[in-house]
Amino acid sequence: MSLLEELSCSCRRARARHPYVWQRLADKLHKALAFLLLVTTMVFLLGLAAGVVHTGSNIHRLHVGIGRHHSDAHELHLSLGSSEHQQHRLKGPLQYDDEFVLQVIRSKYLVAPSPSDDPYHLESTQKYEDFLSLVSWVFLSSRIKAVLGPKRGGFFVEAGALDGQFLSNTLPLERELGWTGLLVEANSRSYQELQKRNRKAWLSPACLSPSNYPQELILNQLEMKHTRKEDQYPWIARGSSHLQSTAGHDQDVMLTQYHTTYASVQCFPLASMLLALNTSHVDLLSLDVEGSEPAILRSMPWSQFTVSVLLVEHHGEKHGRDMQFHNFLASQGFMMYDHLTDGEGVSDYVFLSNDYWKVNKEKIEKRAVGLPKMKKEAIASAR
Repeated sequence: MSLLEELSCSCRRARARHPYVWQRLADKLHKALAFLLLVTTMVFLLGLAAGVVHTGSNIHRLHVGIGRHHSDAHELHLSLGSSEHQQHRLKGPLQYDDEFVLQVIRSKYLVAPSPSDDPYHLESTQKYEDFLSLVSWVFLSSRIKAVLGPKRGGFFVEAGALDGQFLSNTLPLERELGWTGLLVEANSRSYQELQKRNRKAWLSPACLSPSNYPQELILNQLEMKHTRKEDQYPWIARGSSHLQSTAGHDQDVMLTQYHTTYASVQCFPLASMLLALNTSHVDLLSLDVEGSEPAILRSMPWSQFTVSVLLVEHHGEKHGRDMQFHNFLASQGFMMYDHLTDGEGVSDYVFLSNDYWKVNKEKIEKRAVGLPKMKKEAIASAR
């Protein structure tokens, strides 16, 4: 008797002895085959409907087309290693400390500081000089000198950097005291001018995300409606550019005053930008981004970073102080040192970390003597 015949006889004897077991096994096998056939059919039909095709020459690519018949012009091509795929992932949400996010920031969204011996390319027009007499500029520049003094070699972050010169809170620190840092400007026209200044700081064309993950958002880019140089100045409008998703009443009013274009911009959490620079401490953080400042600050993992001095513009205080905003910063270890409100609900705040104030209190009070329009009650409250 051959081996095949022996196996056949053994199977017949087993079925005769255990007919129930063999019947169950056969049923399960039939169900498995039926399920496999159903799945295969569904995949095939979906492929025909959606136009998903994998070809041998593009095995690392996914081609997604619309309808059964489509051309390359109607396809979305995503390559796992392509810049298109990377940009798609950055639309979010990814963790702020994801290594992929940090690598993309370093490779695409950070420009190294200009060499220290490169001369600055600064505007010297009378317009620039005239704006230095603005009350808000006098207020902030004098408070910066009071709270930071002659400190050399510090690190700053200025978001809403414009061209790196016009009413810049950080340029004097860089030129006079050897500071460096990060300048963030999402408005494309402003960023083009920023690159010309030869600032000795990192530059980024991104925006700071109002959430704790990277995302693409719409930026309302503002320009003057008229170009008559004698009575118009472009930086006033460009400085009012803002994220559409965080716009409030003040920003809605601006849209009626200036010409508006819309741009999709890549935004990163402030924490991601700092991690990409291997930085955990900021001596001066300046936020003037027209409405998203509170959200940016709330998105920070404050247990991982420290800030000594915080300058922040805050909108929406026409009918009283935003106590939620103040209480949040107090819960993160900050105290309000001074503030200035324009009467229209826009305030400029100077906050100090409690630790920084404890160490530098006496020096700051001495430097504050004689400050222009200094609010004595603000110093008293800081004590």
